[in-house]
Amino acid sequence: MNSAALKSCLERENALVVEFLHALEAETEALMDRRAHESLQAAVQRKETLADDLAQLGAERDALLSGAGLASGPAGTDAAAAAHPELGPLWQALQANAAQAREHNQRNGTLIAVNLRHTQESLDALRQAAGTGAAATYDAQGRGKRGYSSAASGRAIVAT
Repeated sequence: MNSAALKSCLERENALVVEFLHALEAETEALMDRRAHESLQAAVQRKETLADDLAQLGAERDALLSGAGLASGPAGTDAAAAAHPELGPLWQALQANAAQAREHNQRNGTLIAVNLRHTQESLDALRQAAGTGAAATYDAQGRGKRGYSSAASGRAIVAT
């Protein structure tokens, strides 16, 4: 088995997982800032690109393992690390970083679900209000349609 090639693959894979973690952190920040649509889109695109790159490296690792007569996936990498001790720390780091990325990605999924639920509840409240005659409150751009002026002064209460 060419342990140098597998070592290089594990190093690149681990570096990508760390970069993936950074993309997840950027995604988290964008999810927390409800006005950061552009940064959220950029973070998601970066995350998707890194996920594709990670899948390719995983396939490369599996091919190296298969070429050495080992099983693909974690079982084969465990066997390779047992046979080549220099791979052990890299494999452990990759597993730890991948676990951290999975947890972070799940947290982001939870944030997305919470944001979606909040948005849906807000839309439901607006739709319910619209059903009671409040539809004329705002136009399509979110501006007040009723004028909201003080009867006494004739001035608008809310600047438009």
